[in-house]
Amino acid sequence: MLAVVAAVGYYGNEVGQIYWRYYRYVDALREEARFSEQMLDEDIIAHLHLVADTLDLPAAARTIDIRRSPHHVRLSASYSEHWNAPYFGRDFDFEPTAETEF
Repeated sequence: MLAVVAAVGYYGNEVGQIYWRYYRYVDALREEARFSEQMLDEDIIAHLHLVADTLDLPAAARTIDIRRSPHHVRLSASYSEHWNAPYFGRDFDFEPTAETEF
């Protein structure tokens, strides 16, 4: 029984870290969207590249789409993370997005 609990805790921690990185990246997108009215797209992208590097996200997370209209901005990205586990693995697909109106 203890071995099962230990295995669930060990593998659950790895999956939890994948989702934790995703939520932190979404938070960074939301923060950038909130202040995007005063920033250039290049500055937003540069900051989000730093965040993606800090979180050790896959290279695909660095491809950021910025869509602006006069009073609206939408930031989005798309990436996958692979979880390796003995005898099986799984890909987690993420599409973090943040929008704001000003």
